[in-house]
Amino acid sequence: MGKRSDYPFEVRPLTAEEGGGFLITYPDFSDCLADGETVEEVLENGKDALQATIAALKAKDLPVPAPNGGGVASGKFVARVPKTVHARLTSRARAEGVSLNTLVLGEYLSHPMRTVHVDATKIKDWTSFFDEFSSAFGFPEFFGWNMDAWIDCMTNLDEEFSSVCVQPGELVCVALDGAAEFKACCPDQFQAFVECASFVNWRRLEIGEPAILVVSFNV
Repeated sequence: MGKRSDYPFEVRPLTAEEGGGFLITYPDFSDCLADGETVEEVLENGKDALQATIAALKAKDLPVPAPNGGGVASGKFVARVPKTVHARLTSRARAEGVSLNTLVLGEYLSHPMRTVHVDATKIKDWTSFFDEFSSAFGFPEFFGWNMDAWIDCMTNLDEEFSSVCVQPGELVCVALDGAAEFKACCPDQFQAFVECASFVNWRRLEIGEPAILVVSFNV
């Protein structure tokens, strides 16, 4: 078993219908999750949930998955999505004559993903935040050096807006290297990254486009 800080996690915003705030899950554990009103709160609650999950496994003499080990692959997982997304998927599955599970599995397998690494250890303030992302993604010369402009560039990665241009339907994994140091040094920029990356996907879904970003980091 690795250190608790070694386990990867995913954070996403919860819709108003889901109660608002944020949700954190740990891919290595099928039932380890927590929520919170803010990013900072959900990260702290996630640490508590992870500690409790590991303790429960040990108490039952069950194996504790290694970090990035994928946990126990049962072939089954539950995905919670907004009601509007669920309705669109259900309608499409019915039209294509397949089950919802079959449709989602086919969509996942058909979406390639590329990874772009961002050296977060070089981020010390807002200027260096935009410097590193502009360098990693090749933002255009007219990039506005603010979060609204960042969101616009990341939303349009499939429209030849930046030098990192993906094919329609392709996913981009933003690998944030040195995230723990970044979070400690620049908590405002770290929180902005997490929230705005989630907003990019929400923004695309609202206009009928598929989500485009996956984020990967350890803190």
